[in-house]
Amino acid sequence: MSTKTTQTTKTTKAAKSRSKAPHVDAPSVVGVGHQEFDASNVQLQGEAHAHTDDPAEAFVVHRGMTESRQPVPLKVYKVGDARVEVVKTPKMPKTGHSLEVMRFLVTNELWAEVMGNCPSTAQLSDADLLAAAGKSDEHGQVRDLPVTDVNFWDCVAMCNKLSEMMGLTPAYIIHGEGDDRRLEEVPGANGWVIPTEEEWEFAARAGEDFKFAGSDNAAEVAWTSENSGGHIHQVGELLPNAWGCFDFSGNAWEWTSTPYDANRR
Repeated sequence: MSTKTTQTTKTTKAAKSRSKAPHVDAPSVVGVGHQEFDASNVQLQGEAHAHTDDPAEAFVVHRGMTESRQPVPLKVYKVGDARVEVVKTPKMPKTGHSLEVMRFLVTNELWAEVMGNCPSTAQLSDADLLAAAGKSDEHGQVRDLPVTDVNFWDCVAMCNKLSEMMGLTPAYIIHGEGDDRRLEEVPGANGWVIPTEEEWEFAARAGEDFKFAGSDNAAEVAWTSENSGGHIHQVGELLPNAWGCFDFSGNAWEWTSTPYDANRR
């Protein structure tokens, strides 16, 4: 999963758009988003939006069950040279399932390891690029930037490929082609998925009631038009939320699997 890239609970944020979302028959989660620095868009109730075909970022999650009342560091996976850190959340009150969530947005490095390419166009400032010298990959992209410019179907494909690489059952089957594509989730699959908006917000809030994910002060947890310098930033540079996840607010938007509804608040 999004330009927040794919962040996993095997869940994601989505870009704000009205395109029709594919049908999902219903298991784990991934997401994507496009670059956005407007501070008005980083509040929790306005940042995660339904998926469209617009370029965005990826964020993925993994659904499961746990008796734990508190999230704990779960596992660290190696995917090629990329490191994937995952935490498990408590159960969601309405559904009774927990999420395994990537602590960081999907980075250029992870996306390239899984998909073999790096579509991102968002770049650091010139000064930050100098500071990041030696951190670029063979595609010329800084490895720990969120991957950007990926659409919903790109993220679906990434989820399935990441699942296969990790020995999990892919969660998605795509029916049809082009604008007629329809998404089906495989019953009982344990692979990575794009989160619903409800799952995304649950992971972002982390059991707290702040205006932003982890704080009432946006500058502590979010890159916005006020502090970003108009550029995307590397993942994990600001403070995390209570469950140890970074960049839920600001920096980039992410995909969710919930269809966009202009009337939903």
